[in-house]
Amino acid sequence: QTGIATSTGLTTSGFDDSDSIYAIGGSYNFSIDEKYLLGIGFDYNLNDIDVGTSKLTNHGAGGITIDWNEYELKDLFSVYIKPQLVIDEDKLIYAKLGYVSADLSINKANSEYVSSSNESMHGYTVGAGYKQAFSQSFFGFFEVNYTQFAEDSALANYTNIGGDYTYSSDVDIDFYAAKVGIGYQF
Repeated sequence: QTGIATSTGLTTSGFDDSDSIYAIGGSYNFSIDEKYLLGIGFDYNLNDIDVGTSKLTNHGAGGITIDWNEYELKDLFSVYIKPQLVIDEDKLIYAKLGYVSADLSINKANSEYVSSSNESMHGYTVGAGYKQAFSQSFFGFFEVNYTQFAEDSALANYTNIGGDYTYSSDVDIDFYAAKVGIGYQF
């Protein structure tokens, strides 16, 4: 016996203050004139990001809602363009507009969980930042970003005494992030 169960909401929770994300990236800047640069670049997150727990409501048992599965984003990366305004030889401000992609997977699953396929999530990111040069080669930066993934559905396979079934969750993920970092320029 096989069936499909549908949930209308993977609820996602934002990062809490204790979450840290480690990323690497690179970019190349083109000089438009002495006050403006245009950069292209990429960022890749080195660790996975917990995004929330799906909720399962049993309408037959009086609407009881339980935590079901915990989801995470893996292999999150972005490619972007970065228009920049030079304030002086050591400082600049910038905006970022980019494409993001990640795999959504189950981090902790219900005891009936058997398997799932990683869903590829795609979306966009926008942000703004400040860059301060410390020397000819080293710099620091601070930026804030908003990321929105397109809504999707995640499927997982389960088994219990009643038989096998597939569970579908609607997924809607967006988040804000603040980045602080150091870099080396050639």
